[in-house]
Amino acid sequence: MIASEELRKLAALRSEHGVLTLAARTDPRDPANGNQDPAWWIEVRNGLRDETHRVESSGDHREKVMFRGLRERAEQRMRLLGPAECGRSFVWLLAEEPELDHFVTLQLPLDRSEVWWAPRPHVAPLAATNDLSAPAVVILLGRDAVRMVRWEVGGTAEVQDGRFAEAADDRDLGDADVPDRRDARVETHHKQFLREAAHGVAARIAALDADDLVLAGDPALSRAFCDELPAELRKRIAVKVDANLHEESLSALDHRLEPEILRARRARAAATVEEAAEHFQAGGRGAIGATAVLGALAEGRVSHLVLDPQAVVSDGRLDPVAAEAVNGDGPAALGERAVEMALASSARISVLRVGDCDALAEGGGIAAALRY
Repeated sequence: MIASEELRKLAALRSEHGVLTLAARTDPRDPANGNQDPAWWIEVRNGLRDETHRVESSGDHREKVMFRGLRERAEQRMRLLGPAECGRSFVWLLAEEPELDHFVTLQLPLDRSEVWWAPRPHVAPLAATNDLSAPAVVILLGRDAVRMVRWEVGGTAEVQDGRFAEAADDRDLGDADVPDRRDARVETHHKQFLREAAHGVAARIAALDADDLVLAGDPALSRAFCDELPAELRKRIAVKVDANLHEESLSALDHRLEPEILRARRARAAATVEEAAEHFQAGGRGAIGATAVLGALAEGRVSHLVLDPQAVVSDGRLDPVAAEAVNGDGPAALGERAVEMALASSARISVLRVGDCDALAEGGGIAAALRY
């Protein structure tokens, strides 16, 4: 991940001659990346070829010389990249200016590998990854124990003082001739443990940097535990996993939880688009389409931007707000400019493919929830 403040600074920069952005999905779990010529390398090389044709056919002499030098530098380094640098994805910004030169290794697979040559760095992949890889607190329920871990892309870690175990009931439970009474005592003791564990979990969560909660356990046990959590924490549960993972290793938890968390976050982004479309039609706190969203971004009213950067299209002829946002880069830059404006106003940014959300496709690839 790249810090949000650093990402905002990068998005505000502009190169005199051009920035080459390489985004590569290097995930070793992809079978196609296990070949001698991995898929990501072929895709990036093809992207460089396409950008070369574009620059050579339309760029001025200085731009052509700059692009050729950066391309040669990129190809030389990529041949030497090891697994640690490749990670599961990387984004590399190359420019003549040192402040624009960044190589970021990501532990989350990008949707695809792409290459861009433009006056500004292409930061949408980094912004999207930051949103998906935000930390989450995971509550693992066992029959007589509760365990907390902190999930974050790149590793899952135990939460300090995040284990709660049910103490043995020291009362006489040996009433063999009154099993109903004995069972009632056991159940009462267990409910008391869940109540105390829920209070303990709530106290620990308050000190942890994470918005999303994940709850994993037997469905009946999860329901009982939820009933004991404060209402505000119940609202933050983004994922429920109906499985007993209490004794799983950290690596096993990371492998099991990642797809669940990413799926939930993409579903939440799609729900944001649908709500934005409904509010927009009713004149409320939603915007959909390039003109409406860019206008709201210019006014600092966007709380959550959702877009497909490669699919954003103008609502016909560019209005003054959209034209100013593009700043001479052409309509194809609308999505990237929207991301930059959202970063400047500290709005949340989610990337969602139009093929995964009908409402986003109908809105020309861009929508937003508004602050007011």
